[in-house]
Amino acid sequence: MLASFNIGTMMSQENQIKNIPIDMLETYHNHKFQLYTGERLDDMVESIKANGILLPIIVQPLSNGNYEILSGHNRTNAAKIAGLETVPAVIKENLSEDEAEMYVIETNLSQRGFNDLRISEQATVLAMRHSKMFSEEKRQQIAEELEVMEGKSKSKLEKTGEEYGLKKDTVARLLRVDKLIPEMKAWVDDKYLPVRAAVELSYIPENGQKLVYDVFSNLEEKVNMKKSKAIRQAFETYEELNEDDLLEIITDEQQEKENIRFADKDHKKGYNALIKLMKRNDCYHKAIAYLITLDNVCREHTDDLFDLQEDTIKPDGVHKAWQTGTSQKTSRLAFNLWNNFTGTVDDEADELNDPKSNYTVDEIFCCSYAPFYYEAVKLRYPEYNG
Repeated sequence: MLASFNIGTMMSQENQIKNIPIDMLETYHNHKFQLYTGERLDDMVESIKANGILLPIIVQPLSNGNYEILSGHNRTNAAKIAGLETVPAVIKENLSEDEAEMYVIETNLSQRGFNDLRISEQATVLAMRHSKMFSEEKRQQIAEELEVMEGKSKSKLEKTGEEYGLKKDTVARLLRVDKLIPEMKAWVDDKYLPVRAAVELSYIPENGQKLVYDVFSNLEEKVNMKKSKAIRQAFETYEELNEDDLLEIITDEQQEKENIRFADKDHKKGYNALIKLMKRNDCYHKAIAYLITLDNVCREHTDDLFDLQEDTIKPDGVHKAWQTGTSQKTSRLAFNLWNNFTGTVDDEADELNDPKSNYTVDEIFCCSYAPFYYEAVKLRYPEYNG
């Protein structure tokens, strides 16, 4: 191996990894750190025998042709015990005394940690950091170089986070918040829009963000994490989305949260269409919208059952010619859940209107739609739906 070793080539190629004979390596002249012994040394020897030296040592050239070890005293010692003749090394030229000392100290700190050092070694580290000749900028450069060599280099997010006392994930989220339109940034500041939900929306194009802002500005509910994820996914799936598309996403999420059971797809579609036309989205409107869109019969005659303009029921709708026995039950329950309507305007008009007996639980629920009637009751009284 000595025959192939060229000192001149090595000395002209700083920072390149070269294999240097162990007998040409000298301990750092002011080395104050104890070498590994016992089990820790044995483990390192076995590791080197099995895998070689994975992390090159760092050295600087001496006037006598040898090299002084700055980083890697333990690896060199273990390699010698393991029977190796050379070790991979990175050569550093033209270092000042302080710079060489920094390499020695920073590598020991990096590999052992301050708390694992002996008291005298900790004193050495602190004295070096406290020295007037100490350069924090140079120390930082060396620390970053060592991190890269050891595969521990920090990302830009981590470095920025350390500068402002933040975790890297928090930095990443704040950078995404900066992608929001001004109106949404104001929502974040006012805590109307949670930061994590804001991150999801930040991936939506600017025109999409404006649409989301306009839609939610007219709603009573906030943008939560689940809604924002669904909205982002929709924008990534489809080229264009309109207000109705967004409202459907929001409604679907709300229905999933409320665990609403629909009779079929047409029922769900009819309910979503009607609830959007109603003036409010409270428990009263949800219950009646659910019932008068339950089947095709009522769904095709919603104008006979509910006045959207006046926001009230049309009791005479129960007597329309299109009504069937089952649709009448559905209409009666819808009216009853709306305002406790029981079919009569006053006691004297019983024979002219719908008898109260038609509004009993036994009369209404005795049909195949009973499970869905129960759903309507749950929508009307959510406070009891535990």
